[in-house]
Amino acid sequence: KEMEKPSKLMEHLAGRIINAIFRNFDLAEQVNLKIIKENPPINADCDGCGISMDIKRDELELIQ
Repeated sequence: KEMEKPSKLMEHLAGRIINAIFRNFDLAEQVNLKIIKENPPINADCDGCGISMDIKRDELELIQ
């Protein structure tokens, strides 16, 4: 669902995914998320670029 919504930044997408996981899975205490965009629209020769986020449930207020 979250991948279908437009996002200017991967960080925004990651925040939405993490919020959805915590909202839908009460037993989840921590999320380790990695997002890689293949063939990013940047002026560089690379296979992809991405982000990695490790968020605990009690840190959730930081990304809302």
